[in-house]
Amino acid sequence: MLRLRKLMQVACTATAALTVFSCSQDEFEMTNGKGNTAAITATFEGVGSNTRTTVNDQYQIVWQESDALALFCTDNSKTSLSYQDGKGTTSATFTGSVESGKTASFSVYPDQENMSVSNNTLTMTLPATLEKYAGSSNGPMYAKVTDADNLSALSFKHMAALIKLTVNKIPADATTFKVTASNNIAGTCTADLSADYPVLIVKDEGASKTITATFTASSSVTSRSFYIPLPVGTYQFITAELTNGNDKVYFTKTLNNKTLNRRDLLEVPALDCVTVEATTPTALNEALESSDNLPQTAPEDKITTDIAITGDFATASENAEIKIPVVANSDINLAFQSVPATSGGALQLTDKNKENQTTPAETATNKVSLAIPEVSDDGTSAPSVAIDMPRTTVTLSAVGAKATYNEVTVTTAKQTLVVNAGVTVKKLIIKGGNVEIYGIVEELVRENGNVEIVEVASFEAASIKTVTNPEHFKFTSTWDGISQIEATNGNIYTAAQLAYYQSKIAPNNVNYQSLPVTLTAGTTTLYADVDLANKPWLGMVINGNTFDGNNHTIKNLNMGQYIMNQQETKYTPQACIGLFAVVYGAATIKDITLDKVTIHPDASVSPKWVGALVGYSRGNVTKYENCVARNVDIFTHGATSYRVGGLIGYIEACGAANNTATATLKSCKVENATIAASFGYGGLVGSMYDSVTFEDCSTKDITLSLNGECDNTYGYVSGFIGDIANSGTKARTIIIKNCTADALTNETALKVPMGGCKWCGIVEPESVPNFTIKVTDNNESEKTLVAGTDFNKVYNIPWDGSSSFEPKYENNTYTITAPSELAWIAKQVEKGNTFEGKNILLSADLDMGNKNWKPIGDNSAHKTINMDKQEAEYVKTVKYFKGTFDGNNKTISNLMVNHKYPGAGLFGNVQNAIIKNLNVTNATINGSSKWTAVIIGFSNGSLTVENVKVSNSEINMGSDTDGAVKLAGIVSYMNGNNTEDIHLKGCSVSDFTIDGGSYNIAGLAGYIIKAKSFIIENCQTSNITLKVSDAKYANRVNYSSAFFGCFGVTASKQASSVVFKNNTVSGTYTYDGTAVNLGSFTISDAGKADDSDYNTFVCAPLFGDCDATSMDITIDDKVYTYNNGKYIQKQN
Repeated sequence: MLRLRKLMQVACTATAALTVFSCSQDEFEMTNGKGNTAAITATFEGVGSNTRTTVNDQYQIVWQESDALALFCTDNSKTSLSYQDGKGTTSATFTGSVESGKTASFSVYPDQENMSVSNNTLTMTLPATLEKYAGSSNGPMYAKVTDADNLSALSFKHMAALIKLTVNKIPADATTFKVTASNNIAGTCTADLSADYPVLIVKDEGASKTITATFTASSSVTSRSFYIPLPVGTYQFITAELTNGNDKVYFTKTLNNKTLNRRDLLEVPALDCVTVEATTPTALNEALESSDNLPQTAPEDKITTDIAITGDFATASENAEIKIPVVANSDINLAFQSVPATSGGALQLTDKNKENQTTPAETATNKVSLAIPEVSDDGTSAPSVAIDMPRTTVTLSAVGAKATYNEVTVTTAKQTLVVNAGVTVKKLIIKGGNVEIYGIVEELVRENGNVEIVEVASFEAASIKTVTNPEHFKFTSTWDGISQIEATNGNIYTAAQLAYYQSKIAPNNVNYQSLPVTLTAGTTTLYADVDLANKPWLGMVINGNTFDGNNHTIKNLNMGQYIMNQQETKYTPQACIGLFAVVYGAATIKDITLDKVTIHPDASVSPKWVGALVGYSRGNVTKYENCVARNVDIFTHGATSYRVGGLIGYIEACGAANNTATATLKSCKVENATIAASFGYGGLVGSMYDSVTFEDCSTKDITLSLNGECDNTYGYVSGFIGDIANSGTKARTIIIKNCTADALTNETALKVPMGGCKWCGIVEPESVPNFTIKVTDNNESEKTLVAGTDFNKVYNIPWDGSSSFEPKYENNTYTITAPSELAWIAKQVEKGNTFEGKNILLSADLDMGNKNWKPIGDNSAHKTINMDKQEAEYVKTVKYFKGTFDGNNKTISNLMVNHKYPGAGLFGNVQNAIIKNLNVTNATINGSSKWTAVIIGFSNGSLTVENVKVSNSEINMGSDTDGAVKLAGIVSYMNGNNTEDIHLKGCSVSDFTIDGGSYNIAGLAGYIIKAKSFIIENCQTSNITLKVSDAKYANRVNYSSAFFGCFGVTASKQASSVVFKNNTVSGTYTYDGTAVNLGSFTISDAGKADDSDYNTFVCAPLFGDCDATSMDITIDDKVYTYNNGKYIQKQN
């Protein structure tokens, strides 16, 4: 078995050149004895069922005599547990002394002398040198003690990853295996033991990027496996070398762009190491033709052969070809120990077996890498290489960290030529195939005879300095989040070159006019589609120059850091987030598409001036042409996070003249954007200060949301421009020509508590006289928008039936600006919030969208009410609204209530409430029980309803389950509890129908009982229709009228206790009793009706009947008293 310290045996042949996979089991189990001497039996079981390969890989840990564990107690003291027996097996016993009274806390493998723990942080070492290496990994593991009396329950977890490389045909004088990486991989490490899965992190101080394993040279050992622990992380490169420790390098293997997670094993397929002494192509060909060195036909299993070429190699003008056998399952690494001299001709690599294959194959047969040492004279003697291998993937690599090639002419398979990290190619000429670049290409050319578009993919710190005829290439590039390489003459071919132009300091404590410019070339041109891989991006700054996106796409853009941290205003100093944080002067940004943009600043900050493309645009005649943002997700926190746009956050001038365009946007688009801010945010532009021209621009599928932290007006939003503001006196003109924007017609698209204009939300009132907004459609028809009609208007966005947002609360008042906020009030009452002592104020008309409304103060527990037995229980348990609701003379329309239990309406149940200054129109109340009205179903205690109007509405009772009684337009049933007053004042109901019901049904109010007193004054009803459907109470149908149904006794007997004053009934009054075998009639002027018109079963015009006999009634200036079974006018 191969030994790992806990030796890892791998029964696996990888099917790819590089396979990354995880051991499926981390654990080895431990059993301890009792007393002060701890005897622990350590085992490990490792069946790898969750690997990333396609074969059944198995991993086992076996122990050796030199293994030791560290056992830490709760006081952070450490005990070393040494090996006792069980070597070579998966179960071994370890023993050690533990002081009496101490409690075991956790264990770590391997034990180290200077290992320590403090504040739940483990400190240990990943060694940079492994001497006398015999296959042990010392891969660090950690196990938490969950039961100090039973250490057998321990499960060990890896704290790092491993790289594994097996070398066959190892040279007899080889003594050193070295791993070099882009990251720190050795030195003092720490691990947070409070984490579920602790991982080791290398501290910067004294860290090493190299781990060296030395072993004794041997002619008898021809195969060695190396297991090296590596910290988790993303690596630009990992390079492995085998040397004699001095002047010979037998192979170099570089892996690019690898991410290692905890417990990953990065496995490099086994290498056959061959040393060849050759100084000419002829001599090298002789070695390559030997089957002892290289397979000449395809082997059954895949192998990789490393050929180390010693000697001073030089090409000659004749017979310079190096003929490489290209067969399946045979990869070849050629490593020259000295730099080949190519003054006699380029070093030529050819496919020995290609026959008539001249064009690049779709799929490579094998892989070949060429590695050379770095030149010693600044590249002047760098070798030239000609590669003609159309069936092979070829990699240019380095012996050591760096290498330089002069001119490389290449034909490979379509996938591909690879330029490794650390490699520089002075001139790369592509005759056939495509390219992957991790290093540097100083000049890139497509050979004249090649007519194919060459695909060039670049990664990490790749740099391409110049390209001849860029249109011959298709560039794509992925950023690693770290690398930044300056482009040549502003020509960007790689992600690292684009990243170079980010702001260097963030945030920058300077004035908003003084942020350092990062793009200084007259024109910066993007030649690649760039994937920023959601790595944090710091916005660029341009002043007066041009950025040409060249119709390319930047995707997966992730921004959260603002660039500016100081300005001379009272508002937030945190500002400027975008691909371009700031655009100054007469700059031009054109032909760029952004896809999948995420802007989510930290919740602790409140940045302004935020956009996918540009945060802040300040200049005269700044041009944006064909700039597109798709799939944008912006969420900014804080009450002062404003001027936020899907494309541009904020546009203003720098001393622009009257009606002079500060910026022009042409063919700019935002599609599928979700934007949340505090105010001043829009689908295309968040806010503008000066003249701007929009032409052929559009927004589509925009969702705007309030971030919930705003203390400003909610209306500064729209799907196009959020708001417009300018405190100066210069004339400004906004031109919107041939543009399109979705109308924000529902709260699903506009998740903000009010509507916004299609083109702009708000123009600051003081700015209106100076601003002209002109809209021209595709038919060249021009319209000048009007304040209060086309903008600065609160649009009545219909409710979506589910949205609910907490409204603004200030000075003891909740201000309602949208149906969704009214829905929040209803939900709060349902949860038990009565709003007692609080004010609810409407500031906008509300369109309820004919969606099902659950009443404010809902009842769903009492399905039926027996007046004698159950009303008392209902009164005690129902949810009440107890506050003041001020409609502010606004209108609620399209209210739909589907409620089959008692207490239905806009308000289901109120107590000691005030409802005033409200209009309700086009309401439909569908019920099947008592106590149903358009406004209030049931009122308990005092009630004031003032200046409330209902029009064009109806109540439909459907199937009556509980006696459909007490139905009305304003309020159904009022109970004053003998202690409270009831007052209806200035209310009206018109064009109102009750379809179905029994008695106490009326236009205005249904029934009042037990009031201390009640007054109904200055109220009116007109055009009322009542349709009776319940025969069960046919003897009571006279308890109805066009105005008021019926009332009972009041607590006071004074004439002032029941007052009807200045009320009117007008228009038609229709009574339909045919369903219960009663008559039907229509009175054209209900105000002139009296009892004789109705055959005595319905009274008129003010109320249907009176259950009271003990108090006087005042109607206008007349007082009526009860006498001999009826009320008569009381004489003075």
